[in-house]
Amino acid sequence: MATMPIDAWTSEEFIHRHFDERKPLYENLIHTRDFTSLTARRRQGKTAFSLNIAFQGGAGQPFLGYKAPQPFRTLAIFLEDDGGELQEKVKKMLQGRKPNENVKLISKDDFFERKIDIGCKRKPFRDAVEFWADRHKPDLIILDNFAQIVEAEFNDSKEVHILKEWCYGLAKEYNAAILVPAHPKKITDTNPKKMIRLHGNAEMFAEQTMGSSHFINSTGNLWALELDSGSGETTFALGRQRAEGSWCEHVARLDENGWFHLVDSFDKQFAAVCNNRARLEAWNALPKLFSFNEGWKMVNKIISSKSTYSNFIRQCLQAKLLVRDSGGRFEKVRF
Repeated sequence: MATMPIDAWTSEEFIHRHFDERKPLYENLIHTRDFTSLTARRRQGKTAFSLNIAFQGGAGQPFLGYKAPQPFRTLAIFLEDDGGELQEKVKKMLQGRKPNENVKLISKDDFFERKIDIGCKRKPFRDAVEFWADRHKPDLIILDNFAQIVEAEFNDSKEVHILKEWCYGLAKEYNAAILVPAHPKKITDTNPKKMIRLHGNAEMFAEQTMGSSHFINSTGNLWALELDSGSGETTFALGRQRAEGSWCEHVARLDENGWFHLVDSFDKQFAAVCNNRARLEAWNALPKLFSFNEGWKMVNKIISSKSTYSNFIRQCLQAKLLVRDSGGRFEKVRF
């Protein structure tokens, strides 16, 4: 008879098991043990985004309208950027700010100087990452980026599975969220009418992520960003899809020091948030001033569930399409 290699649980036993709390790092955006992919083309802001979320989170400051309940710790590993270029970005970002001890940075130069080959199959690489995870106790681990971690074997689902298992182990061991930036597939059709754009089509944009679909199918959160070179503005699609089932689009601009800020434009944020027919109809059905329950009564035949409605209201508040009056009711900024 086989020995017992793992435990099995009755439903009564299972509901009384202890699991570490999945605490929010940014509310409605990322919690500990979330596995997140970030899809964006080259030179469109992945590194700046990663540094922003690390430094803002380390200070407990809001990021793109999301609130951090408390400061958190990040281990950020950049395997694509030149160490000197990364240093210049960090210098610009920290102008006028205190250095943040909650963030530890590792560049590809640090691995090369110790003659450690990069790749999640390689024990010395994994040992190096896990050493600093043990030492720093991060709440968020950034592995930038997907192609480097799988040693360019991004079309091999078995290689991607190794990455997924390692990330799951890191998340479990350190109760940390994992963020892995990735490139989308190379553009083969430059016809603007046929190109898949992020605005209003976030899911299909994320489906373009380079390599095996096993990667994005393994991640609970699919994030994406796309720069409009004409306007200089960046569209973001962010959310906790597996846990909360929703995307939220934002329009932001990168300043000269490398910080993203939401664009102060009602029209642009309205187009980002009310990006489908149901949301437009819901917005038009809401009066200028309403309570949460009053609004739900007016839109419950348009929006499928109360949780979806709640997410919609929250996103309208983030984008400053709605404000709260002194009595806590919601008021449309433009009616």
